[in-house]
Amino acid sequence: MKNVDLTDNRIKWIDCAKAVAIIAVVLDHCNGLLYTNALIAQSSYFSVSLFVLLSGMSANLSSSNRKKTYAYQLKKVGLLYAQYALATFILLIFYTHMFDLKTYILHLLNFSIQGPYYFLVFFFQLMLISPILLSWHKICNSQKWNGIWHIATILFLCFCSSLFIRFTYILPVHGGGKYLFGGTYIILYYLGILFADARIFKTLYPPPGTVSLF
Repeated sequence: MKNVDLTDNRIKWIDCAKAVAIIAVVLDHCNGLLYTNALIAQSSYFSVSLFVLLSGMSANLSSSNRKKTYAYQLKKVGLLYAQYALATFILLIFYTHMFDLKTYILHLLNFSIQGPYYFLVFFFQLMLISPILLSWHKICNSQKWNGIWHIATILFLCFCSSLFIRFTYILPVHGGGKYLFGGTYIILYYLGILFADARIFKTLYPPPGTVSLF
């Protein structure tokens, strides 16, 4: 019997799935440059949905190791936004060979320096609502008929998603970025939280500390 510290344990296949999604994103963005086949492009469209699903799973799995407070999420959003601001600055200089503060601020606020940044518009929102979804998920799990509670939650999110798509408009960006919480992406995020409850993940991603291996 041997004690092994699993505090920093990771689920490797989730990292592999993220790698697949990254490759699909690169493949999608090479459309018209390295290839023109529509079927190849369409085969990569799953990438953003997979990212959102995996993000929900990671949020659930890591919530047992740290408390997902608003302050914690705001810090994460702030760090990611700082990286985005730096990337926007670099791209502006690259495209225009000069720095125009007004143009920079407009691109920064509208996520418009490149099309793919639409992802951040709704992902920031999902990060901020994550503590609420995780807390509600915990409440549902504590109920006697927790499966029914989760199904009802998914149906409620489907209803909310339809309202977001019909009656909200955030920014003139690509895809789900123009809708509150990404429209249907909030459903995928919560599904990711649910999928992380599977027994296989509880085995592969135990709480912090040591466990005994035989």
